[in-house]
Amino acid sequence: MPAFLAPLLAFLQPVLDRILPDKTQQDEFKNQLALGAQAADGAQLQAALQLALAQTDIDKTEAGSSSWFERDWRAAVGWIGVLALGWQYILAPLLTWGCLNFHWVAPPKLDMTDILALLVPMLGLGAMKSFDLQASK
Repeated sequence: MPAFLAPLLAFLQPVLDRILPDKTQQDEFKNQLALGAQAADGAQLQAALQLALAQTDIDKTEAGSSSWFERDWRAAVGWIGVLALGWQYILAPLLTWGCLNFHWVAPPKLDMTDILALLVPMLGLGAMKSFDLQASK
């Protein structure tokens, strides 16, 4: 019997005693209610399985593509993000320092808001990772 049915049946027990005074009829009603709940759970599990299988088929199609453009787009986005981070936090400060010493024009700075908004979820650098690690210990 699903976990949510026990409190519900305990709450409805006085009503069941009045409607179905026979104990065997009550037990049959409870069993049919439990079977209906299990069928609903099974339908939800089946829908989730179908969704996961469809995503797996999409992933296989993307991975098996002959075009590097279709196959490696995630890696390309990652490398663009790495290059932008390298420019913003390593190369641009060094070049700015050098330009100030020689009185040249400083290199441009990038707006990292959009790049970080793309990279942080892509790399899985969210706060939920720390909660996952603590829960698994």
